Amino acid sequence: MLTVLQENSRFIKTSKLFTDFTENPEKVREFYPLHFKDKTSWQIVMDKVKERNSDYSEIAQILKRHNADLGADEKTIENIEKLASGNAFAVVTGQQVGIFAGPLYTIYKAMTAIKLSQYLAEKYHADFIPIFWIESNDHDIEEINHTYVLNSNSDLVKFEYKPSQYTPDCSVKDVIVDDGFTDLINNLEKTLPNTEFKKDVFEIIRMSYLPSQSLSYGFGWMMSKLFSKYGLVFIDPSDPSVKNLMVPVLQKEIESPLKSVEIVNSAGEKLRSLGYESQIEKSNDSTCLFIEENGARRKLFFRDGNYEIDSTDIKLSKSQLLETLLIAPWRFSPNVALRPVVQDYILPTVTYVAGPGEASYFAQLKGLYDYMNVNMPIIHPRAGFTIVESKVQRIMEKNDLELSDLTEHYEKLFSRISKQNAPEKLELLLESSRSEIEATFEKLSSELIQIDPNLENVTESVRKKIDQQINILREKAYQLQRSRDEIMRSQIKRACMNIYPDSKPQERVFNVVQYLVLYGMNFLDELTSVIDSKDVKHLTFTM
Repeated sequence: MLTVLQENSRFIKTSKLFTDFTENPEKVREFYPLHFKDKTSWQIVMDKVKERNSDYSEIAQILKRHNADLGADEKTIENIEKLASGNAFAVVTGQQVGIFAGPLYTIYKAMTAIKLSQYLAEKYHADFIPIFWIESNDHDIEEINHTYVLNSNSDLVKFEYKPSQYTPDCSVKDVIVDDGFTDLINNLEKTLPNTEFKKDVFEIIRMSYLPSQSLSYGFGWMMSKLFSKYGLVFIDPSDPSVKNLMVPVLQKEIESPLKSVEIVNSAGEKLRSLGYESQIEKSNDSTCLFIEENGARRKLFFRDGNYEIDSTDIKLSKSQLLETLLIAPWRFSPNVALRPVVQDYILPTVTYVAGPGEASYFAQLKGLYDYMNVNMPIIHPRAGFTIVESKVQRIMEKNDLELSDLTEHYEKLFSRISKQNAPEKLELLLESSRSEIEATFEKLSSELIQIDPNLENVTESVRKKIDQQINILREKAYQLQRSRDEIMRSQIKRACMNIYPDSKPQERVFNVVQYLVLYGMNFLDELTSVIDSKDVKHLTFTM
């Protein structure tokens, strides 16, 4: 059972830009003309989507085919049919492909889109469809080929996939699952505890990552199994049919190759002049396009009147590149700046659910949306969570710890806590007692000598025996102290590694699988239920 402990947005460090975007929107209105807290903005963006009067039947057919391939539930198919009607709005989010569904924040983005769609549908009496953009064109495999869980010793264990064969810099859509991935699944299964839910969770994982399928397909299948019952629709932009729909935007980028980068860089300069950090910085000869060449995804530059493909000797004129686009649009993909614009050209997007860093990127994109004649959506922050398992909460209560204490490295925190019961205090107590006993025996001996001088030796013998017992007591106390300290150290480590692993927020490190194994699929239902779309916050809760 999930119990919300507190709202704790300040537990997650964010940029000044994101803080003003969420809390002081008027300060950044020129970068975000529409705002998620402004009722008027929602009506404006819905009206703009309606004014486009676009035909979404083609993208709906593509989505129906793709989601059926991912084993989608009927609710997802129904949502796609609503999209085809032309009367629905899209609530979009997305993320790079990650193994086993990626870090927790990917899950939280999907949940936020689902809950926001439900809220908007109820408020505006219209169809709002949650859509997840699977960024399968991405080529940074080193960023997405690993994930982390905690083992029984509270050690952070990295699970990394190194495919036996792949082309360097290829898109993740072309990275294939091989026997090494099967070994990865088996090792993950051995690392996590045995529970009543484990078998079902790993059945989903094995069905998702079948040999000879791509990593992006495995990601899509697993996410579909987790969220299709909520009606979440998945779109894969590497699908050649989807690439065909991108052509008008990509064509305009080719025809005016440096204009987009000029717009984005100019917005970055404006941000810096106001004391914010720019998120996107491109060289003046950059374009917003990639092209696939011999299996690798390469940047396109525009120099001396020609296009140049990065890391090759290939040069193309503008007309040659336009011809290539029309013949083989599947070879092209947008960069981080143009990708959202392409997305919102294809879909009837009213809002995009973004993480803190991603939301900051959009501050430089308003001019680019205007230039491409595409409606910029409302940027909506995703929900965030810190999961405090009951065993961790007990450790916190026992040691009088706050959540912020657990951001310290566990060794440093343990050192600080253990000083309260440090051996130095024990030694002082023992030595003080020894001094008092010796003083007592000195006084006793001087009195007893007067009765009989032979009693001095007897008295000294007794004193030595007591001294020996004190030494035995000291050693026993130290043993117990060391044992207690080791238990405390283990507990502090467990708490810190659960909440702030590797000195990073939990949601940016852990994989959802470790929680599904512990709590089952209801874990997703419970998290989704506590998201308040009217006031999205970072929540801390206990299970």
